Amino acid sequence: MIISLAFALVFGYHYFTAYPEKAGPWFDSHVKEAALEAKRIGNWTGFAQQLAIAEGYAPVSLRYYMIHYGGMSCSESRRTFTQ
Repeated sequence: MIISLAFALVFGYHYFTAYPEKAGPWFDSHVKEAALEAKRIGNWTGFAQQLAIAEGYAPVSLRYYMIHYGGMSCSESRRTFTQ
């Protein structure tokens, strides 16, 4: 029991502190950073164009970031790609 508790504590600490930073590049962290920057400057069209055209991300996957970080509705995020 003590071994499993020690493992859970060490694993939990590592999982919530070091792992996110080390694993970030594997999970499109640059897209999240671009979304936060777009929110800060208010330029979601530039965000969409940069990642959809230059990097080949599907519009539906970028709309998630617009909805989650930008507070847009589904239809608002769709209009960003039709402008």
